[in-house]
Amino acid sequence: MYFQVTEFARVGPHRQIQVRDHGWMSTTGLQPAEVALATISRSELEELALNFLLPDDAEETGELQDWGMIQRKLARYGVEATIDELKDAPVVIEIEESLRQMLAD
Repeated sequence: MYFQVTEFARVGPHRQIQVRDHGWMSTTGLQPAEVALATISRSELEELALNFLLPDDAEETGELQDWGMIQRKLARYGVEATIDELKDAPVVIEIEESLRQMLAD
């Protein structure tokens, strides 16, 4: 199975900036993807996605994001934000409807 995670920063009611776009693969053994997905809950998939986005040095820094990278990316688009403001921003995980229908819950 291949999962794609696109991370956006919402900077207004009708504007968002793509911060990162990543993907990861997960093996299903001999099961078809539909069968394997039916064993994963939405909350488990959300946790997998969040863990996938952790910076490489998360264990050393304790940070959930590479805040400096996000800050620089937003600045390129004229959006100024402090690291504290970024840390306070809500995290929203959106799972496409077609994938949501295949999950366990």
